[in-house]
Amino acid sequence: MVFWLILVLGSGEALHVGNFTTSAACEAAAKKAVMVSPNAAAPSPYLGFLCVQSNETTTRPPGG
Repeated sequence: MVFWLILVLGSGEALHVGNFTTSAACEAAAKKAVMVSPNAAAPSPYLGFLCVQSNETTTRPPGG
């Protein structure tokens, strides 16, 4: 089983960040992930991270 770590952007796009073998490992990575903005005064360009279970080996992750 594979869990994808997905970064959801404010523009409605989603990017595949990594693969994990357990939901707990994916969630831990999401909690530790940090987005550094080049302009601290600008609004955050992302909404957050999601862990998504991939049920089929042929399914491609978003942005992948």
